[in-house]
Amino acid sequence: MKTKINHRTITSFIALWVLLPNLLLLSGCGGDNSAITFTRSPTSKSLIFAYPYPGQREVTPSAQVVLRFSAPLDENVAADLENRLQLVTAEDDNAITFDHDAVDDNRGLVLRPVDKLTPNTEYRLQLIGEGIGGIDTSPFRDFRFRTAGAQQGFAETIGDGNFELLSIAPLDQTALLASIDDARQPNDMSTLRMVFNRLLDPATANYGEQVKLVDAQGSLVRVSLLLQGRYLVLDPMNDLKAVKHTLILSGLRSRDGETLPDIERTFTPVATIPRETAILKVGALGEHQPGLASRLTGKSINEVPLESFVLGTESFTKLEGDLAADLGFVPHFADAAPLRVPAGSVLRGSPVAVNILGEVNAGIETGEVLITLLSDANGYLIANPFSNAKDAPRYALLNMDAAMTAAGSIANAALSQNLLNIQVVGLAIVEDGVLVMDAVSVVEPEILGLERASGLLSFRLEAYADQRNAPVPPTDTRPLELQSWSPGDNFQPNARPGDPVILNFNKPLDPASVFLDGAITVNVNGIPLLPNQVLMRQDGATIIIKGSGIVEHNQDVEITLSSLLRDTQGNPLNQDRTLAMRLPDLHRPNGNGTGLRSPIAAVFPGFSCALTEAELTGERSTWRNGRCVGGKSSDPKFHVNGLYKDYPIRVLFNRDIDPSTINETTFFVERRDSSNNWLPIPGRLDILPQRVEFFPDTPWQVGELYRYTLKSVDNPDCGVTAICSPDGAPLQTRQISRSSTSAPASREGGPDMVNHFVAAGEDDRYTLVGLRVLPVADVNTNMVLDEEEQGAVILEDGSIDPPPNHLGLVLKGFGGVITRANLGCSLGEDCPENHFAFISSGALAAGPRAYDSDVQVNRRLIDNNPATDNIVAGAIRANVYPTTVSTTSVFLEAQALGLITIGLDTGPLILRLLPQESDEPFITGFISDTPNGPWFNATFSVLVDAPELRPALGPIVLSHDIRSKSVANVTLEGPLRFVDDGRLILNLSNADPLVIPAGISLLGLGLGSVELEVPPLALDMTLTFLPVKNF
Repeated sequence: MKTKINHRTITSFIALWVLLPNLLLLSGCGGDNSAITFTRSPTSKSLIFAYPYPGQREVTPSAQVVLRFSAPLDENVAADLENRLQLVTAEDDNAITFDHDAVDDNRGLVLRPVDKLTPNTEYRLQLIGEGIGGIDTSPFRDFRFRTAGAQQGFAETIGDGNFELLSIAPLDQTALLASIDDARQPNDMSTLRMVFNRLLDPATANYGEQVKLVDAQGSLVRVSLLLQGRYLVLDPMNDLKAVKHTLILSGLRSRDGETLPDIERTFTPVATIPRETAILKVGALGEHQPGLASRLTGKSINEVPLESFVLGTESFTKLEGDLAADLGFVPHFADAAPLRVPAGSVLRGSPVAVNILGEVNAGIETGEVLITLLSDANGYLIANPFSNAKDAPRYALLNMDAAMTAAGSIANAALSQNLLNIQVVGLAIVEDGVLVMDAVSVVEPEILGLERASGLLSFRLEAYADQRNAPVPPTDTRPLELQSWSPGDNFQPNARPGDPVILNFNKPLDPASVFLDGAITVNVNGIPLLPNQVLMRQDGATIIIKGSGIVEHNQDVEITLSSLLRDTQGNPLNQDRTLAMRLPDLHRPNGNGTGLRSPIAAVFPGFSCALTEAELTGERSTWRNGRCVGGKSSDPKFHVNGLYKDYPIRVLFNRDIDPSTINETTFFVERRDSSNNWLPIPGRLDILPQRVEFFPDTPWQVGELYRYTLKSVDNPDCGVTAICSPDGAPLQTRQISRSSTSAPASREGGPDMVNHFVAAGEDDRYTLVGLRVLPVADVNTNMVLDEEEQGAVILEDGSIDPPPNHLGLVLKGFGGVITRANLGCSLGEDCPENHFAFISSGALAAGPRAYDSDVQVNRRLIDNNPATDNIVAGAIRANVYPTTVSTTSVFLEAQALGLITIGLDTGPLILRLLPQESDEPFITGFISDTPNGPWFNATFSVLVDAPELRPALGPIVLSHDIRSKSVANVTLEGPLRFVDDGRLILNLSNADPLVIPAGISLLGLGLGSVELEVPPLALDMTLTFLPVKNF
């Protein structure tokens, strides 16, 4: 076990500061640290704090530069800072634009870059012009730091070069610690923190297999393993013994499939006992300082802002709590005293206001926010590296790994996560016999699975003067409970094959317990899966299980959770649980996949069809992507949309795709250069059964024109040159036609789908949200409601209960040669349950972009009564990008001239959702506030096609006009709500009737007409957001 600590008086703690030497020269050494040298200033006017500090690595890209000086800056220096201090990229001296604040009576500066710093990039802070007055200039002679590589996205921003281990702390220290003997060697309290230049494949980071820490006898040391992106942490469960240890990495792979060369690192920990402990209060002691600001940042102490595009800039949580800090025996560590805050320590935070763009209440109550240390936080207390003045405050460095959780179950499912490699840098002084520490750090939590927020932490910690009577940090004895899971008991039809299984608990989990044999077992059709078939990762209070092979149609799945699962305090799961899952059955006509239709794709950016007649010359505003192949020449041409520079290309399929058919020859991206040549863009394809995302190796270049191609074939035989389903059907890229004879066959592909886009910068930013039309009655997406699929049912009271995603239809009228007609069944029969078309497939890409306080929005269905108005001022404008929705067929039987019976089966109805005006690039939706959560409205036009409708009078084939049939001013609205597992679901309906007239003709002469109507409230479109987390 970890050695217990002694509670002594604060006098022994203060002795640390007496024993630290007043003179210390720190020189960088080894690797890329050798370029940085620290010379401590003998003058009274010097830099005494910097975050990031010179030589710091893995700096969060959203970090601000925080500087503090021993004396106030002159007023003219602070006012003219942009001409005196410069932040540049080290490689090419590109200057970074920043705003700045002077804090604490000009003793400090905070530089706020206008744009986030680029990941995986070295920066230099340098003096220019007249410098900063009489402040010693030596720290700025070579002041460099390097930002962390990204944890997802573009390869270049993640890391460059061959797959390698960049560092292991504390074996590979930064320049600030590299030359201090006391900090060079791990100690018995050390946690090993590894940083790589690639995202690690969780399936190959198993402790005891690819990752080992062994002692002198070769025995495996018991540790807790944490993994997140590029970070791998080993936290020994017991204090390390002062004997030889060896870290072994063998067989580790990146997510791209690269294998790390085998690594062995040997070290002998230094003993730190006897230790002492100090109880530190996070916050200011006493009631007299409620508004205390940080000396370093000028911000409220211990307030963690969560600033992001989707949340705005006003969300924050206020932290408080007590921490026990273990200190190594000071006489043995005069130059760098080891410091540890033990795993399981908890800080409590105030509830966070979750408002979309900071304006519209998202309908989530977070309750109390908890920050729980998942591993021992390690660090050092050292002499000030910039000044040897006797009153120069000491430097404190601390690395920590934490979990963020929320008391509210929905908020916890949406926000719970691990935050690894948090670097805390601070100053420590003794005031009136009390240790006071001001510190700075930056975290980037993921928000709702959509984007990362940035939070500048302004820590303040004070030691209790009477350590003998200081409060003991409380232990969380609440039982560990499962709060929710996805797809859950009630939302399994909203899942698709390959989606992850997400288990949300009320508290952070002990990562080691998650991977114990028997902690989590999975049975498929009664057969237990082997541990290597169940790939999992832990993230805060959440466990994510890879869905491939588990979340599939036509199989029964049982997931059993046992009391071997424990929280960070060792509390077991309160009860064993077995979760049952079965997705809706997928019927296969003909007994195999050959009876299924070709898959179709919803894409972003762009439109989900093969396009023709692109226009890419002249002014950017006049560029067009083209119109759908098979449509009319009068169809509008789609705009060339912007793709925000941080987002991937995303493709959602309506059924499974054979992953072997998605490769660089069937899905490729190009950029147009200044000579109008198209240059290939290398990148990475992330492939799931029904979803693909493309990340370029190099970030998109803002303002540049790109195109991407999805390959298909015109014939039903799918070869190696097209994207295909597992049963050999090529991607369907042409769903519409100008005549029944040219309609695509059910398993036919089409021309290549080519879409153009322009990389967009900050001025055109939005938050990309992916929504799928789910659940669907037409599970096999063959555009027909098979007998094995559940449609509308007649209830005992005679009412009709249709499943979600339907169009309820009535026969509004008929004319011409048609003298009788009946919808859904034969003439003279009554079949109200057949008066529906069911949405078979579709997806939307949307992006909230700005709040408009002046716009007025009418929420007519807020009380479920289309006859009433509910007008409010102020709403968020959201881009809703044009897309295609497909429905099942509708049957109608008619009689012509009272003699001839005509059976009309529409076949699939293809609905193209378009902006109302051709000069608008996207549909504008509005998100407004209600007491129960957000409300969404959008008005758009629809082009309706029935490509397979073939009306006939006996042997005479007739024509029809349901081809690019325009239905204007379609308004859908409804609530946007979170469900227990953290996902958002949007339920839309219509306040006005939607009329679809159809004409039948022979040789161009009109013979008859039929008019169908979707009455008010008869349309249901239910859209489910993509999973909050992925494996």
